Amino acid sequence: MGAGFVLGGGLAPIAANAMLGLRHEGTNHFGRHAMACDTPGFLTRFAIGFLAVLLIAAPPDAALLMDARADDSATVAPDSAAAGEIRSIIENQLDAFLADDGARAFSFASPDLQVQFGSPDVFMSMVRTGYAPVYRPQDFEFLDLLQAPGGLVQQVHVVGADGNAVIAHYRMEQQPDGSWRIAGCMLTQAPDLGV
Repeated sequence: MGAGFVLGGGLAPIAANAMLGLRHEGTNHFGRHAMACDTPGFLTRFAIGFLAVLLIAAPPDAALLMDARADDSATVAPDSAAAGEIRSIIENQLDAFLADDGARAFSFASPDLQVQFGSPDVFMSMVRTGYAPVYRPQDFEFLDLLQAPGGLVQQVHVVGADGNAVIAHYRMEQQPDGSWRIAGCMLTQAPDLGV
């Protein structure tokens, strides 16, 4: 076996590992199946795949976002400067996605998200694969700004390139200098409003 990264313990089915460029290498010293990869870029693909699954299966702060949506009294009317800045941050990130400007889009993410993704390229790859409606919106409209435990959540109605509508729940985090950054986003199906 050449130099490579080894996963053990049955972390993913062999078929999923094959999509990442892994190959079965028998069993490890614990008697579990082991996978190895010599493919360049494996760690980046693995990180993107792992984060996309993590974000889809258990989005960051999903409970926090759901708590905010479940309580009608959570709707807040913060000072217009904060609401305006939050909208501006989200609009600027959506514009950066449309322009494929990864560095600019990444600059609106909270410091914790920047550490989690590590680079604009990894961040943009995750957005392209896991957040297509936000990456290429046809249209968007700001909805409620909600108070949630630990911060504010801005809801945005987004129509993706495929014409399907979602609600993007942006968790906003106020920085020590008073500015706002995006600390997470969860997409949910938009309600069918009918005609």
